[in-house]
Amino acid sequence: MNLQSTQTGRISTVGIVTLLILAVLMGYAVFRAATKEEHPAGTPAQEQSIATDAEAPDPDEMKGAWNIDYTASQIKFTGMDSGAAFDGAWLDWTAAIHFESTSLNVSSFDVQIMTAAVETGNEDRDQALRLWTWFDSDNYPAVLYQANQFAERDEGGFVANGYLSVKGKRTPVSLEFTVSEEGGRFVLDGETVLDRIALDVGLVEFLDTQWIGQFVTVYVHVEADGTL
Repeated sequence: MNLQSTQTGRISTVGIVTLLILAVLMGYAVFRAATKEEHPAGTPAQEQSIATDAEAPDPDEMKGAWNIDYTASQIKFTGMDSGAAFDGAWLDWTAAIHFESTSLNVSSFDVQIMTAAVETGNEDRDQALRLWTWFDSDNYPAVLYQANQFAERDEGGFVANGYLSVKGKRTPVSLEFTVSEEGGRFVLDGETVLDRIALDVGLVEFLDTQWIGQFVTVYVHVEADGTL
């Protein structure tokens, strides 16, 4: 089993008049089929019409935020496909990070990830991840992680408790991370495990976890030169 979907169609014509009638009817049928594909059973059309509740951080929110070096930062993940582990990365994302280890009550994360900008080393898999059965990038181009509750961990480091918005659904997600500072440069390394089924990512036949893993580990590495 792999992450691919196909669609076939056939048109037959009999006579000029019949051709015109069938053209209209088939055009309507194709429209209905496309609508059904975009809004599968069990997914309200009006919910699908909402592009995304994940919006880019407001410019005002960037004041005092980390001055992120995106060339040295990355958001990666590891999953299972066809019984084998694979690595992937999100190539287009932005973040407004406000963090003070001595002022956790005023710290916050606001991260936006563009779901179409995924790379796993397999083009077929990348294309499949953009479809409605996975991230539905056409209707929901971005996911958003927002957190404003932080705590120190007994094992060291911190935990951010926030919400991950995927396809219009908000799910509580905690991110464990560490922060270090060297010469005015901040370095954050974090990790969390996501349940893709709970996020409605990987629907229909992909709900079977025999070949497609249910859990995905996400790794975050952020480097920043001071604040804005």
